[in-house]
Amino acid sequence: MTHWLERLNAHPRSRDAVVAGAWLVLGLAALQLGGFALWGVAAILPSDGLAFLLLLLAMAALATQRSRHPFAVLAAGTLLTVTDLLFGGSIGVIVIFTDLLYAAVRYGSDRGVRVLLWILIAVAALTALTLALVRPADQAVLVIVIQWALIVLIAAVWGWNVRSEHLRTKAHMAQQHAHATQRLRRTIAHDLHDLVANQIAVAGLHVEAAKLQLERAEVTLPPVERSLEQAARGTDEADQQLRRMISLLNALDDLGEQEGAPVGRLLDDFVHDAEAGMPGSRALAWRGA
Repeated sequence: MTHWLERLNAHPRSRDAVVAGAWLVLGLAALQLGGFALWGVAAILPSDGLAFLLLLLAMAALATQRSRHPFAVLAAGTLLTVTDLLFGGSIGVIVIFTDLLYAAVRYGSDRGVRVLLWILIAVAALTALTLALVRPADQAVLVIVIQWALIVLIAAVWGWNVRSEHLRTKAHMAQQHAHATQRLRRTIAHDLHDLVANQIAVAGLHVEAAKLQLERAEVTLPPVERSLEQAARGTDEADQQLRRMISLLNALDDLGEQEGAPVGRLLDDFVHDAEAGMPGSRALAWRGA
């Protein structure tokens, strides 16, 4: 079951289909038990139940796209919900509408969520102003408005809480990853310096020693001398490139302590300073025995 849930969570299409199917079953059960015409006192259009069934099927179809196109689905679902209210309202449509609102806040973009919240605030303010200016004769209207305000508020806050927790968890994991990467870079730089770089330096010294041994023995072996020269150049270049890599790794760690400067310029300055302080070419001299 855990493996199945993980796979389901990794595929939004399948997850939305399962959620839509669950809402459809719940809505059909509610219709069968008489969970429709909840606000019959305020209904404008008459219905014998078929309209509620068709609206439920349409809302369930929209729910299959709840996380991939959250705002478009919410807009269409709002129109269907308003139509459902004209017939008196049904439990299945209301539940799916709250889920669509939750999904819009949960999966929508930051800009889209801000726009949605401002729309909800504007609608709430306009409704309150209208009720204050035009006192309804039937108190049932006030009860319905308060009920729907709570329904929308709970769905929006639910989605906002889940979204905020997801963002906090994502930021925490990113911070942990950054710290782990920084420790890994430090370890790599340390090992490169203490192990690889030193071994290259020792190899270069042995090459220089071999060249001096040939000179002391006054033996002329052009092929061997050329090979030693190539080996000496190779070790020098490898040492320089390796120390440059170490400087880059150290520079990446120092970037986190400096704000506001371009990354490229910081790296160039760091490497330039490191290379300026590096020793020149090595030389080996024999003294006596």
